[in-house]
Amino acid sequence: MKKKQMATAVIGCMMVSTAVAQNGIIQGKLIDAQTKEPIVGATIRINESLNGTITGNDGIFIIKNLSGNKHTLRITHVSYESVHYAVSSYSKDLVIAMKEAHNNLSQVVVTGTGTHRKMVDSPVPISVIAVKDLKAANITTIEDALTRLNPSFSFSTTGISTSMTMNGVGQDYVLILVNGKRLTGEDTYQRINLDNVKRIEVLNGAASSLYGTDAVGGVINIITDDPKNTIQASSNTRVSSKGRFSQSINVDANVGKLSSTTNYQHMTGNGWRLSDITTDSLFTARMPVMPFYSDNIDQQLTYHFTDKLSVYARGGFYHHTTERPQDAYEEVRDKKGSIKRNLVYTYDLDHQSFFYGAGMKYMIDKRSYIEADMYSDNYRSQYVYMGNNIDSKTGLPKNEKGSTSLSKRTRYYNATVKGIFELNNRSRLSVGTEYEFNKLYTIKTSSGDYRKKGIYNLSVFAQNEYKWNKHWTGVAGVRYIYHENFKSHFTGNLSLMYKVGNFNFRASYAGGYRTPELVKMYSTADNNGRLVLENPNLKAEKSNYYALNGEYNAKWVSISANAYINYLKDLIDYRRLTTEEIATLPIDASKYKDIQQYDNVARSVIKGFNLSATFYPCKDVNFGASYAFVDGKDKDKNTPLDKTVKHVGTFFANYSHTWKNYRLSINLNGRMQGKRYSVRYDEAPAFSVWDISSRHTFSCRNFTIEPGFGIENIFNYKDNRPFNYNYATITHGRAFFANVVIKFKK
Repeated sequence: MKKKQMATAVIGCMMVSTAVAQNGIIQGKLIDAQTKEPIVGATIRINESLNGTITGNDGIFIIKNLSGNKHTLRITHVSYESVHYAVSSYSKDLVIAMKEAHNNLSQVVVTGTGTHRKMVDSPVPISVIAVKDLKAANITTIEDALTRLNPSFSFSTTGISTSMTMNGVGQDYVLILVNGKRLTGEDTYQRINLDNVKRIEVLNGAASSLYGTDAVGGVINIITDDPKNTIQASSNTRVSSKGRFSQSINVDANVGKLSSTTNYQHMTGNGWRLSDITTDSLFTARMPVMPFYSDNIDQQLTYHFTDKLSVYARGGFYHHTTERPQDAYEEVRDKKGSIKRNLVYTYDLDHQSFFYGAGMKYMIDKRSYIEADMYSDNYRSQYVYMGNNIDSKTGLPKNEKGSTSLSKRTRYYNATVKGIFELNNRSRLSVGTEYEFNKLYTIKTSSGDYRKKGIYNLSVFAQNEYKWNKHWTGVAGVRYIYHENFKSHFTGNLSLMYKVGNFNFRASYAGGYRTPELVKMYSTADNNGRLVLENPNLKAEKSNYYALNGEYNAKWVSISANAYINYLKDLIDYRRLTTEEIATLPIDASKYKDIQQYDNVARSVIKGFNLSATFYPCKDVNFGASYAFVDGKDKDKNTPLDKTVKHVGTFFANYSHTWKNYRLSINLNGRMQGKRYSVRYDEAPAFSVWDISSRHTFSCRNFTIEPGFGIENIFNYKDNRPFNYNYATITHGRAFFANVVIKFKK
């Protein structure tokens, strides 16, 4: 009996001590060291804890439910130098002054190494598009962010879809992540709501040892905001030329240990034609930009058991529909030379995707933690028929109006367990394991039947970051991948950085690895008489990326240069079958104009360099320019790689000033792009597009109102060559826009 009483007493004491330990509170205010004005939107974290908050319009912050007696605050803001501030668990009425930072040296990144560190201290060079850059340019889509603010990217359209290239490689070889979790399906970057984005981190080159398959040419990691206010809500409404409209609403709430984040965005727009004639000088109503509408919703719930342990559950849904004109037609010339009219569009395109996931994170100490995540992404696209495609023999529609047929359906599962461990004050080890499963439901065989196919891969990885002294830092990692089809493969990375004064010098190597898509291995496609056959004997695509990087960072200027070479082998592309090969096929070849097959047909080498410079001549003004040179060659054919652009330059200039509760920001952006090579079409011409925008911020207690105005494509550039050319850009010319952001924080 006494033992039971003693055990009860001990448990009771533990519960009381835990409750007391979790009742710590820190309260204070952040101010500008020079102006003494409150600092809005600073992020405050606690070392050895998952707890934190964000300052409101009055600069005040409150952090509750702290364990322990002593803490270190880590305070960051995109416009100020980071601060580490030691406090006790019961600190009130703190006043902490921060010095304004003219450059971006304090920006924290995670993509290069998988661990949080200042961008200037990362052994792997990372470029960052910060939220203040997005706001200054009034940017609303990932495509605009990448093209206006980073010369490594270019986009092209086929009239059906838009594709991206990064430093000479296509979007299939670029891994897109959201908070380190990969996106799958066809609508990847279109599904990102920029109103909830804190920064965009871009890693040039391969990174398969850290991120697994697909990271052959680069990684884009979109880091979303993680607000800690009791209540935070925002609305962003934007209208622009050609009926373009977007509305997003974000609501965050923190009640006790439970946090909720909800994001919704609706977008719509009219399509437009750049030309009414074809290359044969006949009329066409085809449109490179289609009328559309889309809806995107994302919900996350997080529960903090303690300030060291948290769990989350997340889900979302995305829907995108094109609304093609039903009566659009084009003129075609038959074999006799006569001109007749054909309908252009007989169906709309409908895309849907939903995802769900859950995970946990446990802080061991301020630099060590364990996290586990499960994630599933599900994509579906279908044709929605208009009922206007009439059969010439029966006089009836070939497809009933409103009927649908499935185009593509995929499902992706990912489970990851990862640990970050500080071995000593010089070494930090990352280890983990990852399981992936891809499933394709719409595999069409040569006989016309449909079936489904799923493939898994399992990998383990380890990476160590080591700092020898204040000058030398290195990172080395390796990943072992076991793929159901392609069995075992090792890929690695190695980076070394030397710091001296204001200079950083880096040298790095990384391997890339990408397994073929299921549709290329197992599915046959018939596209208007062009038959593309599956090939189950495809090999995985690989790359070896080498780079040298140099940086100079000072208070008033930041300059960087990066030179690289990327060797790619076993690249997959179409290969036209020979007459002998066609004769062996169990099909009627006379039905098809062309018969091709996916095959490993190319070895390529991409050489290039990037230059960038940003200047901060005074407190309120900064400007900069970037240039990217890419020389991509198919080594077997000795021809340029498809869709490569050799020369791209970007420029920006920004003026910002604050008068008490009002802040003005004026921003100028320019993009100068050289010719774009195409395998199937002529070269797209060089062009230059400039945009100007203004943003006006009014702050009053818990509310912030930010109206904005601007002009896109100031000089009215338009590529109005006949349809089916390789368009340089699909802009319809000069456009005007206005938007207003309303925020509430408590």
